[in-house]
Parts: sequence; C-alpha cells; structure tokens
Amino acid sequence: MAAPVRMVPADIEVLPAAGWVVFGEDVPAAAMARIGHATAEDRVLVIARRGTGRNREVDLASTPVPLDRAVVAFRADLLGRLRPDRDLDPDLALALLVARYLLTAPTGEAAVVPLRTPSAAAPDWQRPERYSVAPARWVELLAELDDVPPWLQHLAVDQLIAYVREDGAVYMTTAALPPEVTGAWHAAAAAILEHVDDEIIRTHPAAGVTDAMRLALLLGLRGRRGHGRVHRRRDAARGLDRVSYLFSGAPPPERVVGTPGPAKVRRVDVLGRDLLGERIVWVPSGADVEVGPDGLVELPPPPAESRVARARRVVRQQRGIAPRVLRDLRIRRRARRHESVERYRDAWLLMDRDNAAQDNAEHLYRHLRAHEPDVNAFFVLADDSPDWPRLRAEDFRLIPFGSDEHFVALLHCAQLASSQVDSYVVNPFRGHLLGPVGFRFTFLQHGVTKHDLSRWLNTKPIDLFVTSTPDEHAAIAGDGSPYVLTDLEVRMTGMARHDRLHRLATGTTERTRLLVMPTWRRELLGAQTRGGNQRELLDSFWTSDYALAWRRFLESDRLRALCDAQGWELDFVPHPNMQEYLDTSPLPAHVTAWRFSEVDIQQLLAEAGALVTDYSSLAIDAAYAERPVVYYHFDRDTFFAGAHLYRRGVWSYERQGYGPIVTTADEVIDALERIAADRGPAPEYARRMQQTFPFRDGQCCARTVAAMREFTPRTEPT
Repeated sequence: MAAPVRMVPADIEVLPAAGWVVFGEDVPAAAMARIGHATAEDRVLVIARRGTGRNREVDLASTPVPLDRAVVAFRADLLGRLRPDRDLDPDLALALLVARYLLTAPTGEAAVVPLRTPSAAAPDWQRPERYSVAPARWVELLAELDDVPPWLQHLAVDQLIAYVREDGAVYMTTAALPPEVTGAWHAAAAAILEHVDDEIIRTHPAAGVTDAMRLALLLGLRGRRGHGRVHRRRDAARGLDRVSYLFSGAPPPERVVGTPGPAKVRRVDVLGRDLLGERIVWVPSGADVEVGPDGLVELPPPPAESRVARARRVVRQQRGIAPRVLRDLRIRRRARRHESVERYRDAWLLMDRDNAAQDNAEHLYRHLRAHEPDVNAFFVLADDSPDWPRLRAEDFRLIPFGSDEHFVALLHCAQLASSQVDSYVVNPFRGHLLGPVGFRFTFLQHGVTKHDLSRWLNTKPIDLFVTSTPDEHAAIAGDGSPYVLTDLEVRMTGMARHDRLHRLATGTTERTRLLVMPTWRRELLGAQTRGGNQRELLDSFWTSDYALAWRRFLESDRLRALCDAQGWELDFVPHPNMQEYLDTSPLPAHVTAWRFSEVDIQQLLAEAGALVTDYSSLAIDAAYAERPVVYYHFDRDTFFAGAHLYRRGVWSYERQGYGPIVTTADEVIDALERIAADRGPAPEYARRMQQTFPFRDGQCCARTVAAMREFTPRTEPT
C-alpha cells in the first residue's frame, strides 16, 4: 500500500514520523503523484526523472543510481538527522544526500519512474562552489570508507562525468572559470578517482558518455599513460583512410605501412587542462597501421542506432509523421526520374543562409558561372528571401530551400558548399527518412575564425574547410590545436567574397560612411523556426544591456557632431540573426538602419571611413579593405563566458586586432575622433592589416574551386 509523500524544505528540523519526504519547494505535481504511486515498504528510494521510459526496479547493491535532474523521495524513518547541504546547489546537495542516506539505510531497492517534463532546474555551472566545495565533500565522504561499494563508485563517477560533459558542450558555461577554481576541481577529481575501480569507469552506463570522457577519468585525471582504440574512416574520393586514437601521456609507438599523409595531434582539454591528445593521421586506403599494444585501454563499443530505433526517433521528433513519410516517398520517386538524375548529375549546390545570400557562396557561384562552365552549379535560397528576386533577375539557377526539388538535388549532388555550417545546412535530412547524405561538404566560412569554435565545428561533417590567413590556418589545422581537422581538409585559399571586396576597396577613394556592425547574442534570440535561420524574437530586446550599450553610442550627440564634421553617414547594420528587431527600432532618424538584403555590404565597407563592431568577423573584411576599425567590447567578460558559441582561442584582439579596444560609448567616440584626425588607422594597426593576408590577388575563388575539385568524384551519364 502506498505511503504518504510530503514535500518539505531543505532546512526542516523535524521530519514526519512516517511516510516519504521530498526536499524542495517547487517539485512538479506530476512528480509527486508518480512518486506516491511507487512507494512501498521494501523500497528505500523512489526516483522520478525524465527519459526512463517505464517504471523499473533498481537493485541498489549493484546498479548505478540515476540522479540526472531527478526528484528523489526518501523514507522519513531512515533519514534520521540527514539533510541536504544548504550551501550547495540542489543537484549537488541531492547527490551527496543520496550517498550518505544509502550508506546508512538497510539494503533494498529503488523504484525509478518516468516524467514527461524536466524534473529539476538546470544546474548553475558558473558557481565556483560547484568546483571546490562539492567535490571536496565527496573526497571526505569516500576517504571515511574502507571499502567503497560499487553503487557509490558509480555515483561518484556520474558526478565527475557531468562536469566533463558540461565543459565539452557547444554552449559551455565553464569557459570563463578562473584557474584557481578549475584547479580545485582537478585536485578533488583526482582524489575521488583514487577510490574508483577502473572497471566502474569502463562500464559506467550513463547516456552520452564518450570514449574521451572515460579516458579522461581513467588516464588523464590520474596522470597515467595509455591509449584508446584505433578508429578508421575511409574517404573513397581521396583514396585515403583517416586513422585516429586518443592517448594520455607520451604518444604510443605507431607504424604505418606506406607513406602517411597529413597528420596532427589534437589537444583535448577539460576545464582548462590538456588531459588527452588525439593522434590523427591520413594513410593510403587499406594500409596497415599498428599502434603499440602496451597501454591499450579496452572500452565497450558505443551502442549503434538501429534502423528501427532511428525510425522511432524520427517519429518522436516530428509531429504529423504520416505526411512527412508520404512526402519523403514522393521525393524519392521524383529523384529516381531520368530527368532528375541528369539535371543534378555531379551538381554543386551552393548556399549562404537559407533566407539570405550576399556571402561567400553567392560570390563563388558567380565565379563558377563565369569561369568554370563545366561545373553543374545551382544556388539554394528560400523563395521568400528578399534576395530571391535580385538573383532570379540575374538568371541564377535557383532552388527553393526546403522544397521537394531541394531534397531531390541533395540526393544527387556531388558537392554542397556554404558559408554557414548550421544543422539545417549540413544535416538537411534530419527528421526525414531519405537515408544518408552522399555529397561532400565545403565550409566556405562566414568570416575568418578568430575564436575557439572547436566544440561546435568538431561535430560538423566538413570535408573541406577554407581559411584565409596563416594564423587562422595554424589555429585550426596545426599540431596541438583543439580541432579534429588536418592540412588535408583545411586549405588556405582566401574567402571567395574577398576578390570583389579587393576590387571595390582599391577603386574607391571617397570615405563617406561610419559603419556600425555588431554581431549577435544567442541569449537575445528564441528558437529557430521553419527548420532554417529564422528565429523567434524577444519583446525585451531593445531594453537589454546589449541594445542599451549600442543605443548609448548611436544616440550620442557627440557622435552625431563627429559624423556631421566628417561628412559621414551613420549606417547601422545589425547581424542577420538580429535584423528583424529593426521593425521596432527606437533609433533616431539620423541613424540609417539597414538589413543585409537592402544594401551591398561590400560597397559599404569600401566607402567606410571606419567600422565600429564588437566581435564581428566583418572587422577582418574591413582590415582586408584597409579601413579603420574600433572594437566596442562593453560585455567582454560575459561574451566569452560560454553562453555564446565562442571560447577564447589563440587569436588575441590586443596582439592581432586591427584597431583599439574600448568598453564605453564615449571611448568609442574618442577612438573615432583620433581616426578622423589621423585620416586612417594608427600605424601599428595599418601594419597588421597589410601583413595579415597572404592573398590580395583576386584569385581566392579560383583557389577554392581547385581545392574542391581535388576530392569531387564524377559519375558517367547513363
């Protein structure tokens, strides 16, 4: 018979004499109801969490206790004086309380019950106490035990993996933690692992645990030498195999039969320390590769997703699955038609954003049509994009983004090249039942990569990655970089759009504009819509700290006076992700606001007396055109804290930037007044602009096409 379940505050002094208790003040009613149905006298815990699928029993003597964002009910008669640690975040306090509770409770079972909604708030990964106080208490707890039971070892490993997983996430909130905080975590983690058996780490069943996470705990945090399994992936078009393996300490002995190709060692850091390396080497297809057997750590293979499981996942992801299946069947029938096969044979599809052009893909398409007539090129764009009529008038071979024709072309094309690498570009069949992609993907880039985007870009299926400067190339393909790409995939060709920019910049003498072009902020946009780049807007945008910082500058009387004195038109061009906010703009009339689709960005840059930005890669375009730059870093502490995609890389605004760095609106205007007085950038910044770019020859498009041709297979007509 079910016993009563009460929700009580964490600081309660006297517990109910009987029944079950849940610590908290805002536990969902659904969780309380499910827990109530699962209580029984022979159980010592009831755990409600998302993703369990069905009710199940857990033998606490041998099975890991699943606590990720869980609500846990304890038997009041077994708790005694145990309470959650009030100085810790709820998730950390819960894990420690469960550990202490189960060490004193009689052996029994736990019931795990499913929830449809998240059962606890997301943890705050920026609190220093997470990395010092909580791990230190785990060290104290484990040190008191002569024999640590397996379930407790698993629980400790689960806690450590949560830190490693968070630090490896694309939007990593751990990026700005100071060394003293991360250092405390590393010391405590190593001490915790002294009480954990290797087999526990090898077999820990938490979802999403990668080989890198297991090896970081088995080897890296313990200072041991060893290596993981060898992975091999064939690139038939290049006639090469990519061989890779993770290791700790010195690299293991390696022997390749034949001549190895491009190679590197990628660094794998966890919370600011390099714990592992990844050896990556390209070898002739089928060539034998031997890695020293000493120190090999055998890990269980990751579970493979079956076709049935994939189908079920697609069903879960998509509402109205029946119409989607019918559409995919229609697309497949259309793709098998002779006219479709011939139309898209060996095709190159190019696209910038789904809803906008004017980036490297458009420029490369123009080059292909003018100078590479043998390439069967098409341009992909949403047919309601403001750029569609312009490109249609120029006889672009347009394919509407997301249309049946788009998917037919993707099923046949040899190349997809884009300035964007978002999921809607590189994973176009996600949510469909159209099978794996067969095209090769070239990342033309939206700008020169300055920051560390490895946690994001390492997840992308990139066959060719275009770079523009030696420093950028080394930061991505070089030995010791955090990227999985080598000199085989990364080619320094220059950006396609720079060919035209160079012509415009050298042919324009008038400097009639002050160009203001900030980049975007992830937290100021809602979710993506339409399966593309469109995003939901926030009502509070224009009163956000970000908008207010730019308004203080743009609405300044000093700035208006400076522009009048210099004959500058004040042009404000927000990032494409933010430009829809212009519909409700409160900016004064003397500020001319533009969407990218309404103006020729390169012409604006050529006519600019200066560019003001925060972190936009268009500052590098301005430098390529040798136009003065001012960096307005009003939020630099939070920008690099992990909420955005960026993490600081080897590139430095101070050492390699193209203009002064300021933090207030008045300081921006001071810098602009100096630029106006000097009639250009300061000598140090002018020197950097001249020395950064190896290519100002109008051949960036040609070099990019040559690199793409190297690995593009051709098929014979039927």
